[in-house]
Amino acid sequence: MNFLGILRHHFFYSLLTKKTSLTTLGAPCAWNFSATGLHERSHIVCAGAGGDISFEIELHRLTGAPVHLLDPSPTGIATFHQTSPFGVHFYEIGLAGQSKQFTFALPRNPEEGSYKDPRYDSEGMETVTFDCLTIQDFMERRGMPSLDLLKMDIEGFEYDVLRTILRNKTPVRQICVEFHNLHGRVLSGVLRYLWIIRLRFHGYHLVSHVGTGDHTFAKL
Repeated sequence: MNFLGILRHHFFYSLLTKKTSLTTLGAPCAWNFSATGLHERSHIVCAGAGGDISFEIELHRLTGAPVHLLDPSPTGIATFHQTSPFGVHFYEIGLAGQSKQFTFALPRNPEEGSYKDPRYDSEGMETVTFDCLTIQDFMERRGMPSLDLLKMDIEGFEYDVLRTILRNKTPVRQICVEFHNLHGRVLSGVLRYLWIIRLRFHGYHLVSHVGTGDHTFAKL
């Protein structure tokens, strides 16, 4: 990012970030969020386990609430079963914009292990299919009338999930999401800014961001 780009970046985020009390959990994959109002009866869903579920484990310890974790990939499944933590309920299913089977691109780096949305970066890559649900269908199956916290690190599928949340006015109070670069660095940056503005128009304040990836939005 050049000097002018850095200035634009900081100016944009300084305008739209709302200061509030934040809690940080997880290591090495840490997330910032507002713990205000979270308790043992809260509804919490996390999508994307990857190679680290320390956030989900610590979130259950902090709130006492069951944490529902979704990840259909062999990487996520292996990570969960290495620990099988109390209070974290695991589902071998993905989160997406529709409830159906989706194609995922196999990891470019097997050690890193991320299975990604292949619509943007699958040239020459092998693919595999996994069952996925919308957040609305998952909530209905689990008897959740609303969500207090949704965390997503789902390798490109987050954009479609956000669209369904806004279109259906799904009651989600707080969203932690990693935005992935899908269209090249510059265009992805513009689209990320547009998403931040769009979420603000729907009542979600940006309360935290770590670089250009991890963002937290809350209805305050």
